[in-house]
Amino acid sequence: MALIAGSSVAALGSGTEAQREACTPDAFRLCTSAMPDEGRVENCLRSAGPRLSRACYDVFFPQIEHDQAQMMRGQAPSRERMKPSTADRMQTPSMPQMPAAGGDDD
Repeated sequence: MALIAGSSVAALGSGTEAQREACTPDAFRLCTSAMPDEGRVENCLRSAGPRLSRACYDVFFPQIEHDQAQMMRGQAPSRERMKPSTADRMQTPSMPQMPAAGGDDD
């Protein structure tokens, strides 16, 4: 089985062992009709998009595209990265301080 898994996901051969391991279950679940053709397996996995497991999805679609994927899955994108930190929210822009009119009190 390991030999089959290795060859069926060999399209990810340029990837790391961890990437191949992440996508092997998805290849068997979603793309058996494309096996053993490496290019077809890769195309099948890529086109499966939101149906991929999280680990395999991250192989094909890096974090940059994560919010778009959540929207495709009907989930709201993470807003935590968009929120300013608590310190930023508490600071309000201040106007430059002008010297008091009338000069020194010496």
